[in-house]
Amino acid sequence: MDGLQRPQDVSDVFGLDDRIYISVEFRDVRAGARLGFRWSSGSCGGEYETGPQQPLRRGFFAFYVDETNCVGEHAVEITVDGAVAAETSFVVVNQPSVTRQ
Repeated sequence: MDGLQRPQDVSDVFGLDDRIYISVEFRDVRAGARLGFRWSSGSCGGEYETGPQQPLRRGFFAFYVDETNCVGEHAVEITVDGAVAAETSFVVVNQPSVTRQ
């Protein structure tokens, strides 16, 4: 991530030791909106949601997954006020870090 939380060195495949960032560009965020994401893979998963936001015309938020010990494909839902706004996925492979440090 750069200083504005925009993605760099984009990948959707990660190793067990990698920190996985989900960088999302949000547009026309209304005052009080809560931005977040949910991720899941079998018995693994988690979610994060921000507090109420200030109005925002355009900006990036970088969320990260801090538990990457579940090998396989992970589904990701990007949320606004708990409702799904977009979906993506990533894969964790059974090996050490595969992304550049």
